[in-house]
Amino acid sequence: MGPQLGYYYPEIVQQIHLSGPGIEAQGAAVPGLSMYLLIGRTENYAWSLTSAGLDVRDVFAEVLCEPDGTEATPASQHYVFNDECVPFEVFDAGTLGGQPVVFPRSVHGPVIGTATTDGQPVALTSQRSTFGRDGLNLAALKAMTEGAADTPENFYSAADRFGFTFNWGYANRDGIAYYASGRLPVRAEGLDRRLPTLGTGEYEWQGFLELEQHPHADGHPTGRLLNWNNQAAPGFMHSDTNLYGAVDRVEGFDQWPDEAELTDVVAVMNRSATEDVRSTVWLPISEVLAGGDAPSPLAAEVVALRDDWVADDAPRLDGDDNGLHDSPGPLIYDAVFGAVVDAVERPVFTPLEADGIGRRGINDESLVDKDLRTLLGQDVQGPFQVQYCGGGDLETCRSDLWSAVQSAVDGTSGELGDDTNAWLSEGLRIGFQPGLIEDDFRATNRPTYQQVIEFAR
Repeated sequence: MGPQLGYYYPEIVQQIHLSGPGIEAQGAAVPGLSMYLLIGRTENYAWSLTSAGLDVRDVFAEVLCEPDGTEATPASQHYVFNDECVPFEVFDAGTLGGQPVVFPRSVHGPVIGTATTDGQPVALTSQRSTFGRDGLNLAALKAMTEGAADTPENFYSAADRFGFTFNWGYANRDGIAYYASGRLPVRAEGLDRRLPTLGTGEYEWQGFLELEQHPHADGHPTGRLLNWNNQAAPGFMHSDTNLYGAVDRVEGFDQWPDEAELTDVVAVMNRSATEDVRSTVWLPISEVLAGGDAPSPLAAEVVALRDDWVADDAPRLDGDDNGLHDSPGPLIYDAVFGAVVDAVERPVFTPLEADGIGRRGINDESLVDKDLRTLLGQDVQGPFQVQYCGGGDLETCRSDLWSAVQSAVDGTSGELGDDTNAWLSEGLRIGFQPGLIEDDFRATNRPTYQQVIEFAR
């Protein structure tokens, strides 16, 4: 379990051990709020949390009753709700630089901006399901700390009291379980949650999901449940700010022995933490390149090195702590990958970007992966409606990718020479936040404390 607690000085949590009548627990708690454990274990079970990013926020468009601008700000205006003109509530925060600071809010939440629809101004407000309910989350931590989650069913019940969206990992002497917590709204039918919702009263939330409707699991045929902030369970929409696609870093946890000892679990964790999370995208890139001849011996050598590096789990290691990566793999991939991404996306995105049009909703790795696998005729779930690389022509795409590789090779060799053994990039370092002490150390993909626990039968 990886509870996403980075290296801070002073640390943002503290390790505590609670022992008394009816309670025996230890783990991490927030300083000053340490009556219950945030993550930890009792004598018979353990749990951990990572952010889930499920969708508990909506933006509502409030129709203004004074749209002609006779009133200066939403704070002094009214909005339409249930066929009435309702005044915005106003929170007076005092003054800043001699100017009054006020925060208007509607029945949905605080005003976060303004816009127009059909030429008429509207106020945009943000509704969050947990607003004003933050303290109620302690009920879940109280139950976990006091030993109430002795079975998966009781664990679900405890975790369901946590209104924030978190992935809960759980283990006891008999098995493992998972629960996705959060006060998850039931939306009115026919809405696109990615867009603002009309706030006039017809499209209000219809309640919240019940416990059994949340993503949850009691065990798994493989004997393990994997979570690394992966995308939401099937049928559940992640929040608008999270980007997911065909490539997910949880795929780094892919090499498990048939039966894992405690040390094996740590080994898998260490390998995935030092593997380049983009490495799986190289497989379709390599397959496209393999159908044609390299434009130069050095370009061919670089691609062969890339193939071997990915087959070796794409390590980004500085094993001897000399400040440089142990192989040319990281530097080559950093140089080549950006050029390849540009070559794949250029036919479609260049004209759009010239017109100032941006994009959101998918990362480069997933776009390249799905587009090239589609071009290769492989099975792709949810193929794009637009073909990117080479405009959908495999030979054109292959030529573009080899040109991108050659361009990256020319740039690197011009700086470092033709001996690829000398192509070593600087290893990533990380220090304690917020920089109060100077010590730093070698970083990983997700520098955080890890929780590795074993129960005797």
